[in-house]
Amino acid sequence: MAEARFNGLLIGGLLALAYLAPGPARAADSIKIGLVTDLTGMAYLLAKDNGEGAKIAIDEINRAGGVLGRPFELLVRDSALKTDLGIAAARELVLDQKVNFLFGSISSAVRLAISDVAKQYKVPMVDSVGGSRRLVEDRGHDYFFELSLTTRTEAYGQAVGVSKLKGKKIITIAPDYEWGRLEHEGFLQPLKKLRPDIEVVGEFWPKLGEKDFTPYITAMLTKNPDMIWSALWGGDFIAFVKQAKAYGVFEKVTFIGTGEPSALQALGLDAPEGIYAFDRAPVYAIDTPAMKAFVNAYQSTNGRLPTAWVVFGYEAVQLVKYGLEKAGTDKPEAWIRAVKGATVPLLRGPITFREFDNVSNSPVYFGRLARDPKYPHLILKDIDKIGVEPSMISVEEVKRLRDAAR
Repeated sequence: MAEARFNGLLIGGLLALAYLAPGPARAADSIKIGLVTDLTGMAYLLAKDNGEGAKIAIDEINRAGGVLGRPFELLVRDSALKTDLGIAAARELVLDQKVNFLFGSISSAVRLAISDVAKQYKVPMVDSVGGSRRLVEDRGHDYFFELSLTTRTEAYGQAVGVSKLKGKKIITIAPDYEWGRLEHEGFLQPLKKLRPDIEVVGEFWPKLGEKDFTPYITAMLTKNPDMIWSALWGGDFIAFVKQAKAYGVFEKVTFIGTGEPSALQALGLDAPEGIYAFDRAPVYAIDTPAMKAFVNAYQSTNGRLPTAWVVFGYEAVQLVKYGLEKAGTDKPEAWIRAVKGATVPLLRGPITFREFDNVSNSPVYFGRLARDPKYPHLILKDIDKIGVEPSMISVEEVKRLRDAAR
């Protein structure tokens, strides 16, 4: 019932068929962005925040008169973590609504399918979530732009952070589906090179949406690891933490997991202090004037910190705006030429897109969870900002993967 009430609110707000700021600019043809995302199911909080960030950016742009003399319009569809719904929604947005740009879902599988639609109909797509490396590697194409992190770049940043920790025996736990498998692969491959002395003494693969982690926790402890690395996210991470605390896991083992505010805000001060964690955009630690202004405005309106998902939704619209202004037109090929290889000023600072495959050099932030009197939840402290360029495979390797996938 709670989820039904929540989704009902979304239908009245974010999940309205179209969002367009009122005013004289409405008379002009709008620049349409189609957002297909997972507003039903376990990812709905992430999807809500991501869409909210896009809506905030569009509000600001439209109040300032739009871009190229035209307002932005956001059309939102719910893919509900289902590939067939994502494909149908993307096609409807492209063929019936004539959107100029597509934004993708939380699910990597759904996003891969939407990306295929973008390629087929030659509509630029901005990934404001991040996920499977396949999005920019074997399934990548000129119309797809990766604003966030992939399983290769994100997991590499974690491997760099973990390589500096003490201990030689490590256990991994990751959700048993494609993203979890690729994140696990992306973590262990560089870790073994950075720390060949580390031994993996156990791998655990709970299903996505697992409720009872007790069998996994007890099995882990019997192996006496020095470290546990977790790729659990959302409700899975929250459930694992609550159950693991009862077994004293965080006092016995060096634990590495997510530091994303969605989970930390849900856990509050019950989150385990002192564990190591990573985040894609810890807004309280990114010292750019644009981010400071954004965080202050968001907190004054919402009473909480914006999550990374809000930030990336906002930045996706910033990226669209940048390309339109640079190209001076909404023609897809001109927009693509304007953004390929560009260094774009965003909330997090300048982000560069590699010219061949449109993958960004978005960094990973790695630190330890600690209390701060300014916040009702734990935040990352002693943060190391880790560049991900060393993890990017060569252009030649990307070409080989794409050729093999044809």
